[in-house]
Amino acid sequence: MAWVAVGYGETFGFVRHEGARPGDGLQLDIDGALFAQCNVDEDS
Repeated sequence: MAWVAVGYGETFGFVRHEGARPGDGLQLDIDGALFAQCNVDEDS
């Protein structure tokens, strides 16, 4: 039995508010992921 698994993920910075000091602030992100798993020995 041969299995194949694939995964992909991404983060997109949507809005950022800078703080008073460098590296300080608030950021709103949108994250997403896609996962797939299949048995390559089975007929499709």
